[in-house]
Amino acid sequence: PSPTIVAALQETIARNDLANVRIVAAAVSDRDHELPLFAGPSSNVGKTSTVAHRGSVREQGRVRAAPLGSLVDHEQLVTARLIKIDVEGAEDRALAGMVACVDTLAPDAEVLVELSPRWWSDPGLRPVDVLRPFLDRGFHVYQLPNDYRAWRYLWPRDVEAPRRLRDIAVLNRRVARLDLV
Repeated sequence: PSPTIVAALQETIARNDLANVRIVAAAVSDRDHELPLFAGPSSNVGKTSTVAHRGSVREQGRVRAAPLGSLVDHEQLVTARLIKIDVEGAEDRALAGMVACVDTLAPDAEVLVELSPRWWSDPGLRPVDVLRPFLDRGFHVYQLPNDYRAWRYLWPRDVEAPRRLRDIAVLNRRVARLDLV
């Protein structure tokens, strides 16, 4: 819900004449409330988050936060093919807020999430705890190899394919970051 990022998204939508995009300037969370919004540095506004962490510059204000099912309508949920979550440390709350509507998703829907467990407020929470409601519903976990260097994507053969995590023991550790589908 960053005003800077919303404005950039609106410009992208207009330039590309997109009609199938709806902007919701709110944060997905576990409940209806307000959260502080911390701006990322100008060199990487993608680090903007509702969680204060190293790399966030300053509090930009407060934003509405709510479970996903409160921010989008039923039709948008049942037709969603991909939900991408990259919320710089607020994944635990965002995924918890999806649990109530996850059974509404199409059987072939996928959730792409960058987990940043070391930024979560509960130090005992592990990735497997956050993902358990999805695992219990039959979701499979694939790890995406990602080294965050943009130039690598110019050579698609250098980007590894996702690997299915059949042994979810890796999800028991609070690592710095996991990119999962």
